[in-house]
Order: sequence, then C-alpha cells, then structure tokens
Amino acid sequence: MTGSVPEMPDDLIKFLNDAGPLERQVDKELTSSKVYETLKD
Repeated sequence: MTGSVPEMPDDLIKFLNDAGPLERQVDKELTSSKVYETLKD
C-alpha cells in the first residue's frame, strides 16, 4: 500500500483522480490549498 498522502483514504484519492481536470478545477475552490497542492503533484 503506497500513498504519499496517508491522511486521505485511497478511495478518496482515486475519486479525485478519476474526476479529471475539470472537477479538480472546481474542487480547488472548495479544498484547502494544502490538500490541493498535494493532489495536483
């Protein structure tokens, strides 16, 4: 089990990744900058 963001469940990371760039752009408005910066790497 590999994860650079252990405080986030794998299913949540998968969901965010599957959402695609458009959803990610919208989510940036609702997500803390720290979490977003980690996700977009």
